[in-house]
Amino acid sequence: MSCSENNLITVSQAIAQIQETLEHKADVEWLSLAEAVNKVVAADQLSTLNVPPAANSAMDGYGFNAKDLAPDQPTQLPVGLRVTAGDQPGTLPSGMAARIFTGAFIPANVDLVIPQELVKVTSDQIEVQPGWRIGQHIRNAGEDIAEGQQVVAAGKRLRPQELGLLASVGIMQVPVYKPLTVALFTTGDELIEPGQPLPDGKIYNSNRYTLMGLLQQGGFNIIDGGTLPDQHEATKQALLKASQQADAIITTGGVSVGEEDYVQDVIQENGTVHLWKLAIKPGKPLLYGQLNKKPVFGLPGNPISSLVTYLMVARPALQQMQGLHDTHPASYRFKANFVKKKNRSRAEYLRVQLQVHEDEQTLVAYPKQGSGVLSSASWATGLALVPADTDVNPGDWLEYWPFNELV
Repeated sequence: MSCSENNLITVSQAIAQIQETLEHKADVEWLSLAEAVNKVVAADQLSTLNVPPAANSAMDGYGFNAKDLAPDQPTQLPVGLRVTAGDQPGTLPSGMAARIFTGAFIPANVDLVIPQELVKVTSDQIEVQPGWRIGQHIRNAGEDIAEGQQVVAAGKRLRPQELGLLASVGIMQVPVYKPLTVALFTTGDELIEPGQPLPDGKIYNSNRYTLMGLLQQGGFNIIDGGTLPDQHEATKQALLKASQQADAIITTGGVSVGEEDYVQDVIQENGTVHLWKLAIKPGKPLLYGQLNKKPVFGLPGNPISSLVTYLMVARPALQQMQGLHDTHPASYRFKANFVKKKNRSRAEYLRVQLQVHEDEQTLVAYPKQGSGVLSSASWATGLALVPADTDVNPGDWLEYWPFNELV
């Protein structure tokens, strides 16, 4: 498969093409809330009760029946009831006030609460000024959540706040998608594992650990296939075996045009290559195909190219397979605080840092943007997109993805 600069596809086009081919969705399991953080919920969760279940006080103060309060002068009343959170509220006798605390259920015959700091207390009664209205400082039943209301939609990742919300409506177990299993391979005879002596002509394998970390961060199970040699048969056997064991496969390297790059050949001969090469920098030689109907993402070998193509292309595809409905990471727009000359044929993802200059947040680009400069990613707080054929000058607005949104 060949690809000229004129028919490279964009990231959005690549994602759309990939999503059309994805067939597998993760299996479902039931987990307790204590086990479910960061899992993707598999069915809509509905409340079986009102929250709060009954009207309750929003303040520490005193409860009254509005009919007992004079409309145009202070009113003095004795305290005839005391209600704390968790008490049965009872009934307020006519012509009396109720001492009530935040969260306590509202007694029968009480229709407003006045904060304690606005009530004058004497030895045997309290005094309140006029001007209050029915319903003040009372939280009504179902004010937060109504019975039958959807509290968490299917396809949402469960954050701690969703777990608390589910607990608040009495849900203890939720159906979630099981983690996908992703097989990970790096390729190349030049790669050496960290901790070993580094011979001439070799480099340490950084991609393996960057991608393992990203997959772990995404909540996926990993089959660590290690490093494949630059051999056609070894590559073929490893990828075919992985296609029987894993839900998806990720490789780095072996997808360019070199004589020792075999990943593309293996997929072409034993499966389907759906796309190759993107109109982006870094990350042009991205390959996507299928073996045994399992998606294979052939990421470029350069460390930054591998990082960018995983984050912007492979990650949303894996998330879709995991059952996540919204796979689009949140992006923001900030002004650039640097100069960048246009790239005529490809959009460029720059490693940038969000900094404060003169009380304004702006984007600062790492000075070395080469696809092998891994230090740029460690320094950066995120990626900024420069559209193709676009110069960047200070003050120009750019789209920015923080790394913490690309999980």
